[in-house]
Amino acid sequence: MLMVVFGVIMIVGILAGARLSWIPRESRFRKNVQYALLFTLLFVLGHQLGSDDAVAASISQMGFIGIFIAAAGMSGSFLMVLLLRTRFEKERKGPADD
Repeated sequence: MLMVVFGVIMIVGILAGARLSWIPRESRFRKNVQYALLFTLLFVLGHQLGSDDAVAASISQMGFIGIFIAAAGMSGSFLMVLLLRTRFEKERKGPADD
């Protein structure tokens, strides 16, 4: 049932975007409405997460997991750049043509 509600909301948004074409894409009105709806959505999601006791109790654990995932991602990226850079530098030098 929830997917149907999301689908209807998405279709209404698409139709509104198509029918309200008289509002320019770069208008101040459209930008302000988007910001207001975005911040409302973030507030509602934050309130929902904050009111869940299980989520609130495990915030520190999620923080440590987040730090670990970020460090692993940065380390992996650094390692791949190092390996690829070394490989391409060897290919660029190649055998010396005398």
